[in-house]
Amino acid sequence: MLPLKAIALGLVIVGLRAAVGGYDLVADPLGWVLVLVGLARLPEDLPRRGLALGAATLALLTAAALWFPALRDPVADADPALGWATSLPQLAVLVGITAALPILVLGGGIDVLGPEIIPTRPA
Repeated sequence: MLPLKAIALGLVIVGLRAAVGGYDLVADPLGWVLVLVGLARLPEDLPRRGLALGAATLALLTAAALWFPALRDPVADADPALGWATSLPQLAVLVGITAALPILVLGGGIDVLGPEIIPTRPA
């Protein structure tokens, strides 16, 4: 699996919600693990790769803790701002990855991150 495919699939899982009994059946921590796998497979000399790995790890830890309703609900009930603040690590990673990857693939010429090239037929 290409790194961007793992990252994209992980972000889709993070974005989905199927709650039963307060638990999300499509657990965000699983999505963040896929994002980390994809980020780890990016070239090591990629600028800010370590920062992205650190942010995704923070998002994973936050999502893992808040997956349990016993921890998530009191925070959200105490103050809506606290619920919003606990989502910031995940939001920051989502925005950063979404903004940076097309620039790296299309403008930066990092072909290993992009889709496989399919030869076209001559016109």
